[in-house]
Amino acid sequence: MIYVVTTRPEEHAFMPEERFAHLKRVFGDEIVRVFATRESDFSDIGEDDAVLIQTRDREVIDRLVATGAKTTAESRETVRLTHDKEDSKEILRKAGVLVPETVIEPYDGGVYFVKPMHGEDSNCIDNHSICRTREEIRRKVMEIEGVLGDNAIIEEFVEGRDCTVGLLMNPADGIPFCWPVILDYESEFGILTHELKFKEVDKSYPLMDEKLMAAARAAFLAVGAKRYMRIDFRLRPDGEYVLIDLNLYPCLGATDHLAGCAKECAGISYEDFIRNVIATASRN
Repeated sequence: MIYVVTTRPEEHAFMPEERFAHLKRVFGDEIVRVFATRESDFSDIGEDDAVLIQTRDREVIDRLVATGAKTTAESRETVRLTHDKEDSKEILRKAGVLVPETVIEPYDGGVYFVKPMHGEDSNCIDNHSICRTREEIRRKVMEIEGVLGDNAIIEEFVEGRDCTVGLLMNPADGIPFCWPVILDYESEFGILTHELKFKEVDKSYPLMDEKLMAAARAAFLAVGAKRYMRIDFRLRPDGEYVLIDLNLYPCLGATDHLAGCAKECAGISYEDFIRNVIATASRN
């Protein structure tokens, strides 16, 4: 059996019903979705099963690993680094990956991007995320704190175009497959807002740039990822790629960016793509 394990609070971000339906069409009765709690003992999961982990809850993850089943679990450090948008920056810089500068003392007249420190699903990302005055920054910070209960991070705004790169570990050589695309969507500043994320109105085109692929692979390996990931970049006018987000648990539906990257860049069908994702599961 294949178990897709998430929690109720994380269902919408990681595995809502409509996306699980895509997996169900591929695997049929071989796959089941489980909503876990910290009291779950997972006694039904055995060593012959595979577990697609769709939660950041470490206690739940540790219990799943303890079953002896093959899982897509990542290390505590990988989960931490990909969740905290500030803590990951230093390790990414050491790997040679460009990241936006964090701004401690913004001034009126600069151009800044204000986002949640631990954001998911582009929550609280809209055109007001781009701020030019301290008052605009203050309002956005208060919104993030009030709506999400999260701290905000203030960064330099990176001019350019959005790119996203799908990565999937190749167990044969330990080098992740890399599928980069450039994105176009109807947004005033060319950013993926929360509203646009769920309209699926963007267009994407393969962008097989070795510089971008090298940066994506370097970031993937720097944070210790072992399974799959989607990484977002901005292509600056000077041709440099700046990493703006690490997505450790990107959505796995047939119409989502990760599967789309695999199809557009390598002609991989959704059925083959999701089977390859499950194949990254191993016993930790």
